[in-house]
Amino acid sequence: MSDVKEPLVSVITHVLNAGDTIEKTILSIFSQSYKNIEYIIVDGASTDNTVQVIKKYDKQISAWISEKDTCPADAFGKAYRMTTGDIIFSLSADDWIEDDVIETIVDTFKKNKKSRFVYGDMVMVSKNKEKVSGYIDYKANFKIGNPAFNYPSVSYRREVYETYGVLSLDYILHNDYDLLVKLYMNNVESSYTNKFKVYRLPGGIGESHSLKSLFEIMSINRKNKLPFVNQFIKSSINLSIIFLLTSLKKIRGMFNG
Repeated sequence: MSDVKEPLVSVITHVLNAGDTIEKTILSIFSQSYKNIEYIIVDGASTDNTVQVIKKYDKQISAWISEKDTCPADAFGKAYRMTTGDIIFSLSADDWIEDDVIETIVDTFKKNKKSRFVYGDMVMVSKNKEKVSGYIDYKANFKIGNPAFNYPSVSYRREVYETYGVLSLDYILHNDYDLLVKLYMNNVESSYTNKFKVYRLPGGIGESHSLKSLFEIMSINRKNKLPFVNQFIKSSINLSIIFLLTSLKKIRGMFNG
C-alpha cells in the first residue's frame, strides 16, 4: 500500500493506570502492515507506570498528553480533537489487534464507499482461552432495545463525529451505545468484516457497576423510543442472580473461615 495515496487513520488510546497492558496495545499499533497511521494517546494522570511506558515510545507516538479527565468520554474527546485522519479507530489500553487490522478497516471502507463505520468481532482472552463473539446483524439487537454489540471493534469515518457529535458526557458506561443508536435511528450505512478482530482481557468498568449500566441503557432506549421494559426485566434477573451468588459465596466464607 502507498502511504501517500492511502487515507490517514487516526488511532486513539485513552488510558488510566494500565501500565501492565498498554505496552502490548502500543506495539500492536506499531506492527501494523498499514503505515499511514497517526497514533494519539490521552492518559488521565495515571499513578502507576503508564506514563513511563508511553515515554518509552515517545518518538513513535504522534502526540500524547497526561492530565486529569472526568471520564473516558472526556478523554476520548480530547484525543479526537488532536486527530487529523479521515478514519478514526479507538483501541483501549487493555486491548490489542493483529498486524493487518488497520489495513482490513481501510480496505472494507474502500469496498463499501457508502459505509460510515466498519465493525468486526471481539475476542475475549482468559487463561490462554479465546472466546470470539460477533453481532453481524446488530440492528436486530437494537430494534428490541438490546445493546449487544462489539464496541471495541468499530471504526468510524470522521464525518460520523462531525455529524452526530463525539461520545456524550451524559453517559459514563454506555456512551458508545448512545452514539451507535443515533446511527441506527438515522439508517447510517455500515459494513461488517470478520477479519476485524480486537483482543481484550476480562473485566471493565461496566461489570463492576451493573445497576448504573442498567439505568443508562434504559435512559438511552427511552430517549430513542426503543423498548426498555424487557431489557429492564432481563437485567434485573441477571443482577438478582449475581447478588445471590455473591451472597452465597460470602456465607460459605463465613462458615469456612
